[in-house]
Formats: sequence, C-alpha cells, structure tokens
Amino acid sequence: MKKIYLLPLLLALFACSNEDTMVQKVDLGQDSPNDQEISSSSETAIESSSSREASTIESSSDALPESSSKEPESSSEAPESSAAEAPESSSSERVVINFDSLPSFVDARDSQSYKYITIGEQVWMAENLRYRKGFDSLNHINDWCYNNHDDRCADYGALYTWSGAMNVDEKYNTERLWRKRPDAPVQGICPEGWHLPTTKDFEVLQKLSGNTNAYEKLRAPYSWENGTVGTNEVGFFAVGSGYLEHRTPTFTDSLNITGFWVASDISYETADVFAIITRVMYRSPTKDKRNGYSVRCIKGEGEVLDSSNIYHKPLWDDMKERIDYGLLIDERDHHFYRTVKIGEQTWMAENLNYDGNFGGYCQDDLEENCDLYGRQYFFTQLLEISKPTVTVHYYGVNLPAQGVCPNGWHIPDSTEWNTLIAFAKSARGNEFPHNLVARKSFRRINGAQDSVSFWGYDTYGFSIFPYYKAKYYSTGEFGIGAVFASSIQYSGSISGYHSYQFWATPISEETGVTFEAIGRSVKDFDAHVRCIKN
Repeated sequence: MKKIYLLPLLLALFACSNEDTMVQKVDLGQDSPNDQEISSSSETAIESSSSREASTIESSSDALPESSSKEPESSSEAPESSAAEAPESSSSERVVINFDSLPSFVDARDSQSYKYITIGEQVWMAENLRYRKGFDSLNHINDWCYNNHDDRCADYGALYTWSGAMNVDEKYNTERLWRKRPDAPVQGICPEGWHLPTTKDFEVLQKLSGNTNAYEKLRAPYSWENGTVGTNEVGFFAVGSGYLEHRTPTFTDSLNITGFWVASDISYETADVFAIITRVMYRSPTKDKRNGYSVRCIKGEGEVLDSSNIYHKPLWDDMKERIDYGLLIDERDHHFYRTVKIGEQTWMAENLNYDGNFGGYCQDDLEENCDLYGRQYFFTQLLEISKPTVTVHYYGVNLPAQGVCPNGWHIPDSTEWNTLIAFAKSARGNEFPHNLVARKSFRRINGAQDSVSFWGYDTYGFSIFPYYKAKYYSTGEFGIGAVFASSIQYSGSISGYHSYQFWATPISEETGVTFEAIGRSVKDFDAHVRCIKN
C-alpha cells in the first residue's frame, strides 16, 4: 500500500511575497571590488558520472531530546524511517516528504530547533542555519537577515560572509586562510557536532540526487518563484533565500537563488559557493568572500579554527597582498613558507630557516631572528658539504644541488637567478630590483631600525626585505641590503662563488632608496637561501 504525505502549507512564507523580489541597498561601510553575480549563463553546471536516480529517503517522526548534550544519530546510522521502502510506482511518480515528520535537534547556543534528514550516508540539516553571531572583535558584521528583516532569518536562515561561515577573523575575507589540515572538516558557524560542508560533501549530495534534475530534487516545493518550485525528492528543502551582493551592496534574487558557502577559499578574496537557481545547480569558485550566502550544515565533528591550526607569520603582513601564493611545508622541521610562481619558475617567497646538517646562523645568534629573517649559510653549509673552514677549496657540485632545501627543491644556480632577473627586467627596464623588493617598510618587523625606510614595487610577490647582516664582515649592515646564495662557483677561483646581492642606496626622503645588484662573493661570506622548485 502506498503511503501519502501531505505537504505542509507555509503561508507565512507566501505572505512575504510582496517583498521577496525586492532589491534593497545596504551600507556596509567597506570598499567593494568588482564581483560577478551568480547567473545560469555565466556558470557551468557540474557533471556527474552517475545517472542513477536518488535512493529511498529515510525519515522519522522521532525527534531528539531538546538538550545540548544530545545530537542526531551518526551519519552511518540513519533515523528509523516511517517509509522504509520507496513507493512502488513508475519513475514519473514523486516521493513527497513531510517536513514536520522529520527528526530535529536543538542548537544549545540559542535554543533554535532544526529539522534534519538522512540522504544516503550523509545527515544534513533540512533548513538553513539561523544562528546570529553579529559583530566580531573588530566591530565588523558578518551575518544578516535578508533586507534586514528578522522574519526572513526565521523562514530562510541568515546570510553570512565567508569568514562568518568559517567563524574566523573578518580579515580572512581579504586574506588567504592557510589551514594546517586543509582537508579536515571545519565546524565554522555550525552547531557542535556539525560542520560546514566541503566541496566533496556537495558533490556526493548531487550524486545521491541522481544528477539528472538534481536542482529540482533538492529544491523545496515552496519559497521559489511561481512555476519554478522543486520536487524536493531527496528532502533537502532548499529555499530561495537570495544573497547579499557586497559590491553594490544590495540584497537580491530572493526566491530565485540560494547559495551555500563551502569550507575552502580559492584565493585571497574568493571562495567556493554551491548554488541552486531556477533550473541549474552549480559550483562557483569565484565568489567574493564578503558576499552574504546561506549556510547548510552536515553532521560530523569539525575543527574549531584558531591560531593553533592556522598558518600565519607576522612577516606575511608586510608581503604583497593579492598575490596567488602557494604554501610549502618542510617535512623535516615543519616550518612553512609562502611560495610564488614567477614566469615559469616557482620560488620560495621567504628566506629558508632550516638548521642543516652543518648548521646555519641566526643574526646576533638569536633564534627568533631566524624566524623573522631566515637563516644565513656559508657556501659549504648551504650545499651540505661541511662546516665553514678557514681553508676554502673548489668543490665538485652536481646540479641541481638540493643542499639545505626541502625535498623537491634546490639551491638556484646562476642561470635560474638570471632567468628571474631577466623576467623582472622585462617589465620596467633598469628598475628591475624594485619589482623584486618588498613594498612596505620593515620597521614593523624590527622597531629598533626605525630610521631606515626601504620599499619597492614587489610586482611578483618575491618580497626581498633588507634583513641581511654579515656574520664576520663589516659590510652588510642590517637594513640596507639582501644577499642570496647560488650553487655556482667562479671558474678558476677556489674562493669565489656567485651570490645575488641587492643593496639600497638612499636618494632622498621623498624618493626613498634605489637598488643595485651585485653577483659575486667569497665563500666565507654568508648568505640567505631562496630555494627554487625542481
């Protein structure tokens, strides 16, 4: 016998229909870069290798006790279903799921109750998150109700910035968030025991929806523009919550679009959104993190992000913004570095700080200076040949020479350094050092050197800072230059090798400094190391 479920009439939602298509401007008090609006014509729908229809949806009328210590059953144990078997019908008949019959749990933070649904082996909230954190420590707001009407949060959930959804500092709306476990689930703004979905979570959901008309099977049969309501065959109950466009800024596309934040950023200012619009479901990796989108949580523990599991260095605050840096983690000592691709080369964007087999030096023999400026090496140290000695020899070196660099990286040779310099010269002629030198003064790094100003264009994010001070020579005063090693010795000279030196010469208070490059050193003249990828 077939079981029939009555679809609840949500009259409160339709009572607001006279404002649902409203576009209202809001004042965020922030600069707004260009951003591309969601549209079905500008995005590519995700394809799936599976064309199977969705499996039977299991639901239950048994609600969890409303207690902060209780959570839904594990995703591997679906709630007992009042419809254990799919109706025996043709493929044209649809399964109607009663929202009121779904189990629920209570968010202990604000006592809000949420329905949830088991879809395959996933357990999803069946409604958008409504939790409001409000202003952060910097007095920035990271969540809103559509059109700033509280009843919209009650019916459609709140809209969050990406940092608001991730529950991290607002600065990560314009900075890259480097996580120490990038594949680990993140709790974000979700209740305890739930986490912000990953890209894979959404892809599995789409596959479980059968891919064919997945958008329709995920959309609720209400709260969408007339004639575009969904069949909700998987019980996801997606509603047309609209979004906040930060650029304008306006609330827009109510009853036409819903977008859900994903727990990964793509660049300094953009992150993933999975969106469902009138007749399309797609992933967009280019949405401004300052836009406001919905949050739909999935069951499972997630990390709470803080300084203990986020990579960050004070140095990074003085490096060029909006450069597409990579991240290198040295497996030998777990130090981490930004990397940058310049032309066809990939370089470390910071000086190496690895205490090699034959040592290396910190300025003034203070370990904290290695953390700030990197370690300095003599020729035999950087190539892992021996400790420095008074007698200097000509050494046989096989290229590429890994030396003190991490696996997969090596000490750059002269050709590789010259390739970088030629690339930098191509943009601004003889001003090429400015393209490689950091833009900001280093005063914030070392306040004692506040009489020195040092800046460049840092066009490519290579970020040379004036951190060099020689260990044994009077030349190389801290604050006026940088010296980098190569793996190449001078032919016919047992004492000399190629190094790449950038020295600053003050011009005036108005124009700051100019730079010159020198390419020769003796082997007992130490240098910093920038490794290059094999």
